[in-house]
Amino acid sequence: MKKICTFLLIMTMGFSLIACGKKASDEAGSAEAVAQVEITNAEEAADKGEDANNTEAAGDSSKDSSAEEKSTDAAVDDSSKDSAVAEKSTEAASKEAGTTEKSTEAVSSDANPDAAAKDAEKEEQAAEEAPAQTPEETPKAPQTLGYGRIIFTGDSRTVDMFSADVDEIYGGVYNNIPVFCRDGCKFQYMVDAINSYGLDNFDTLVTWMGCNDFGNFSQYGPYYDQLLAAGKQIVVCTVGPTQDEYLLDDMDWYYYPNSNQINYNNALVSWANSRGVKVIDMYSYINNSSTVTVNQQDGIHYDPKPTTELWNYIIANLK
Repeated sequence: MKKICTFLLIMTMGFSLIACGKKASDEAGSAEAVAQVEITNAEEAADKGEDANNTEAAGDSSKDSSAEEKSTDAAVDDSSKDSAVAEKSTEAASKEAGTTEKSTEAVSSDANPDAAAKDAEKEEQAAEEAPAQTPEETPKAPQTLGYGRIIFTGDSRTVDMFSADVDEIYGGVYNNIPVFCRDGCKFQYMVDAINSYGLDNFDTLVTWMGCNDFGNFSQYGPYYDQLLAAGKQIVVCTVGPTQDEYLLDDMDWYYYPNSNQINYNNALVSWANSRGVKVIDMYSYINNSSTVTVNQQDGIHYDPKPTTELWNYIIANLK
């Protein structure tokens, strides 16, 4: 009986050991499974952490790039501002240099009386050489009622009334009067100018021709008669004097002696008086003038040029 009890005890203990071993094995397997899950979770967490790090790193890189761009823009702006400041500084320096130069010139003139005197002399000479007032700048004289639209023709002495530098004025308007004149011109120039301007475009011809026709009025009378017959009015100016002792050579002595001017004027005045045509006596005005004189270099033209005074005299006689 004792042996049986002992055997049963041994068997019971064996089963208990087997059960305990199985439970231990199951617990070990469970622990191994849990450990494997934890390892897998750890790996996934590691991967996620790396991705997060990469994303954060990329963000930081973008931020750095943006910061670099902003820094570059700021550098460009600063460079532009520096360039503008430098440019303004250069302009200011140039102005200051100009002021210094002028100051230096002024000091130099003050320090050198001879230089100052020369500068004053130059300014005085420039003032003397400045062009005189031209007829365009003078007040426009009212035209006498009855003359209507006026044109004026003449030779070099007419040119000199308006300019000392040109040899022809073709259609220039002075005191509302178109003027046609040229150096050395004769009768035919007047005819061509009138035809070019148009007979229907004027009412009165005022003319100071004849000096270059050498005392011969014969062509003018018949032509003036045609204009009168066409309903035009005419005002004639006597030819101004020449001064024989100043004529340049034998040719001038032959063509431009004062006697030729007198002969032309005698014929002109005779024609005008017989037709009731107005005469402006330029010969007497110039011959008696103390302000308009015969040019001593050629004996034909008048000084001072431009001889605006002569034009004003003609205008005054048209009132």
